[in-house]
Amino acid sequence: MIIAGLNEYDFRSRHLVVTSDSQIRLEISPHTHEKEIYLSADGKEKVPLEIGDEVIIRES
Repeated sequence: MIIAGLNEYDFRSRHLVVTSDSQIRLEISPHTHEKEIYLSADGKEKVPLEIGDEVIIRES
């Protein structure tokens, strides 16, 4: 799997490559300053997320 940020402003940032049996857990921090947070995967429509939401990414 390859995990890549969108709208990266730092050209030194790299994609994260992990094995297909990996499981990635993301949690929206209560300390974020963002007003709107969205998840988009595989070019699908974006899904709004809220503080405290958790996303698990793994091979289907």
